[in-house]
Amino acid sequence: MESVKSNLRYEWKKYLIALWMICVTAFVFHMDIKVRQLVTKVQNMEATMGSIEGVVSGSDYTLGSIEKKVVALEKSVAIISRRVKRLK
Repeated sequence: MESVKSNLRYEWKKYLIALWMICVTAFVFHMDIKVRQLVTKVQNMEATMGSIEGVVSGSDYTLGSIEKKVVALEKSVAIISRRVKRLK
């Protein structure tokens, strides 16, 4: 028992450094897990943003198509209204 106490008395710095290294290693592994979780969340957000951009692009195309059809209908209605006014 005395040898353990005397060993600890003279070698306490080594044990403290070893304990410190174990704590730092545990902290680094913990941070690695957190970073991997963040990477997963960012990838999910990126996929969601990509799908939203696809929906928006499709909506823009559809709105452009509807706008062209409305312009064509406005022209047709204008022609019909002129003809109706002439007949009165």
